[in-house]
Amino acid sequence: MNKTLYAVIHNHNYGTSFFLVRCAHYPTEEEVIEHCDIDFEPLKGETIDIAEVDPKEPVEIPEPDGTEGQDRKSYTDTQDRKNYY
Repeated sequence: MNKTLYAVIHNHNYGTSFFLVRCAHYPTEEEVIEHCDIDFEPLKGETIDIAEVDPKEPVEIPEPDGTEGQDRKSYTDTQDRKNYY
């Protein structure tokens, strides 16, 4: 049975959480909450968005010239962010 890839976005008071889910059918909000272990509080204005991911949709970003295979700096680390911004 073929399973489709879905992107799940949970917007909450602390920011946004992102999940990738594979499912043979369009997953319900209840299924996503249960299987992704989401603490969903709609009364606090939280939302859940579910969207099918088209395998042709992701955009490939090429490596800058001369950096192929080099260890590139990541700005997700707190210290790196301080130096970056």
